[in-house]
Amino acid sequence: MISTDLWHRVSEVVEAALDRPESERGAFLEEACGQDHELLREAKALLAVDEDALERLDCHFTGPDPRGVFEIDGYRVVGEIGRGGMSTVYLAHRSDGRDPRPVALKVLDRGLVDDIAERRFLREGEILKRFRHPNIAAFYGSGTSPEGRPYLVMEPIVGVPIDEHCQEGKLGLHDTLRLFQVVCRAVSHAHRNLVVHRDLKPSNILVTKGGQPRLLDFGISKILDPHDGAPRTATLEGWRAMTPQYASPEQISGGPATTSCDVYGLGVVLFELLTGKRPFDGTPDQVLRRTPDDEPPVPSRVGADRAWSARNLRGDLDTIVLKALARKPADRYESVEALDGDLERHLDNLPVRARPPSFGYHLRKTLRRRRRAFLVAAVILIELVAVAVLRERQRQDLERQRDKALAVQEFLVEVFDSADPALGNDGHTEVREVLRRGTLRLDQLEDQPSLKADLSAVLGRVHHSIGHYDEARRLLEFALLSHGELHGPSSSEVGTALNLLGRTLDELGEHDLAVAHFERALDLRRRERPRDDEALADVLNNLALALYHQGDLERAEDTARENLAFRESIWGDGVQVAFGANNLAYVLNHRRDVDLEEQVKLFQRTLEIRLRHHGPNHPDVAVAHNNLGSALHFKGDYSLAAHHLERARGIWAAFLDADHPHLLMAELNVATSLLDGGKVDEALARFQDLRARAERQLGPDDFITNEAVRMLDEATRLAALRSGSELPGEPATGDLPVPLDAGE
Repeated sequence: MISTDLWHRVSEVVEAALDRPESERGAFLEEACGQDHELLREAKALLAVDEDALERLDCHFTGPDPRGVFEIDGYRVVGEIGRGGMSTVYLAHRSDGRDPRPVALKVLDRGLVDDIAERRFLREGEILKRFRHPNIAAFYGSGTSPEGRPYLVMEPIVGVPIDEHCQEGKLGLHDTLRLFQVVCRAVSHAHRNLVVHRDLKPSNILVTKGGQPRLLDFGISKILDPHDGAPRTATLEGWRAMTPQYASPEQISGGPATTSCDVYGLGVVLFELLTGKRPFDGTPDQVLRRTPDDEPPVPSRVGADRAWSARNLRGDLDTIVLKALARKPADRYESVEALDGDLERHLDNLPVRARPPSFGYHLRKTLRRRRRAFLVAAVILIELVAVAVLRERQRQDLERQRDKALAVQEFLVEVFDSADPALGNDGHTEVREVLRRGTLRLDQLEDQPSLKADLSAVLGRVHHSIGHYDEARRLLEFALLSHGELHGPSSSEVGTALNLLGRTLDELGEHDLAVAHFERALDLRRRERPRDDEALADVLNNLALALYHQGDLERAEDTARENLAFRESIWGDGVQVAFGANNLAYVLNHRRDVDLEEQVKLFQRTLEIRLRHHGPNHPDVAVAHNNLGSALHFKGDYSLAAHHLERARGIWAAFLDADHPHLLMAELNVATSLLDGGKVDEALARFQDLRARAERQLGPDDFITNEAVRMLDEATRLAALRSGSELPGEPATGDLPVPLDAGE
């Protein structure tokens, strides 16, 4: 009997051989197997079986029609798109004309129809059902032909592998990294739906003519158990479960499939995009035989053959790639979101988390992104800190000092919130210099530890509010430690610091640690006497969101419901209840068994409360209109959805620049709902205007720009169909983005 290890090697070599012309397959096997005669013998035998199956497949379907046109279970096949080791993909249309869209028909090869192969094949359809993402090929359905051939019906993707797209299109380094980030977010969507791809490589990431990457081939993916993290499916019987050149060390050694495998696979793809080479190359057999201690080369030392030099890779990009390619999963990025986050920091000239902190490194980053200082706020902050120091030195009454500190804290937060464009600012102010000066003043408070801890928490909260999460974490960790030493581990100050630090950790993607901080804060707030209702509700709210981000959907829903019930018991139908209703709806948003009716009712209630308390033109009301419109869209009520989405757009238009990204996203939402609701001409005009504005303001590679181009193509195609002249192109889907205030 053939061993599992030998079987994996045999199937890998044979699949690689099948990708070559028939005349070259024998020579390829000889070279790939080298002196391993047993591997060569088994590979030749399996190759003969595969060629036999393909021959029978052609004989069965081609038939007498000289054009090669035939039908499969009600689908009229018009051409072959591709062929793999166990299936063939055809371009097809419905024979009955009920749906004019072309589809990709993936059919299991006739010679391979058995229980194991069929189970693996149909499992791909079960996995694809989980996804609603613009960068993952859409799944339409599955079935079995009268001849007993399982098939999957999918969105047809016409494109080239991502490495060819980058090279042939001569993409610059910035555009290449942005394109790769889109792929990271598609993989992250799969992980949030508990699916590990396990075979990430350029040939499974196609880039369409419009420049959009699409993630393909979930045939060897794993479904993860959200409760224990172990794979829900057993190891695949008799089939290769990896591509050695892109497989993680634990995959090669037969370890469990986890999301860390995909982090490693993305690291290999990024290495190849940056250098034009793979970190571990050679024949599949040679790659499989590499030792566990083999370390990947440093990308900048390999010698980039793209449109940039090795100097562009030295430093951050070397560090990011090598962390993703770490031999041990624990040494890699903890998630795909963390890898994407470090790339975003690199592109924004911010310090990346993978590099150890140093004064010189942070200083260089600061100098590269220096902008116009927010001088007025700087003066306010410096004066407030000076007043607080003076009050401490004068040793005023402790209760009065505490009230003053809280007032200062709230005032500071309001000042920095005013820099947020969503609250009416013009978006051109810069607060980094303000915060830097405030942080430096903290060093003058060594003899006043209580005030230093309070102001560290204030500055940490402000850093969090404007997205400086790494600095917020440093300040809040100091505040937590200081308050614990000064006031004891069960004090109200410690509870506040735990809650603030937990929010920052959640934003940084460290969801397990965030949950632990919120649980500790929740225990303190529940035991606190007298009880602080607002603080307790805030912790419940944050814990629900962190549990959701962690993937514990059941606990997240239970906590979100407890949060809403608690708010109702304290504030009845006050404005605080709107946050609980909105975030319960958000936690329900991505569950497969989501009750859309409950979601719609929760978003309607949020809108009603905010209208009553804020009036019709408040930014929070705009967010509520947007979220309700999104839920109605997914429910299929496109007319009412378009009404609420248009209302949100109108409110934002009153205080945002005409080409602000938030407003452009709102325009995209409205046009998509109009198109799906059948108002093709109106949607077409909006998409045309949106594309021009997005290209001008955001550039051709931005997500909003690409979505506008994609949906404009679909609107153009539908308009042509209505007029009787069909235009070529692949069908688009009108998925709306996640509600904008998903993390209230």
